Amino acid sequence: MSDAISIHRRNDRVLVISVQDESGAPLNLGAATLAFVVKSPSQVVITKSTSSGGIIVTDALNGKCEITLTSIDTDLAPGDYNYELLVTDLAGRRYTALEGLLVVQPSLHA
Repeated sequence: MSDAISIHRRNDRVLVISVQDESGAPLNLGAATLAFVVKSPSQVVITKSTSSGGIIVTDALNGKCEITLTSIDTDLAPGDYNYELLVTDLAGRRYTALEGLLVVQPSLHA
């Protein structure tokens, strides 16, 4: 699944995500680890995970989670950044659940 997320620079945002399998059914996140990465052309600029913080599974059976982006995370130069949400199950199988562009808009506030 590919989606664009737009956010103003230095803004906080909680991304509410529903993770689905290839058939569109909710993916059980009970024993899974989740990792969210945002990358500029040259480097990783944001990392969040269930193990190190920033991602909370809110309804494991229905594949729901929340990714918290803080104003510190989004203190980026305006522009487009690639992101990916990776799910790893208990057996170590990796599944790219979501990917797309994080579009950082300029903010008039310092």
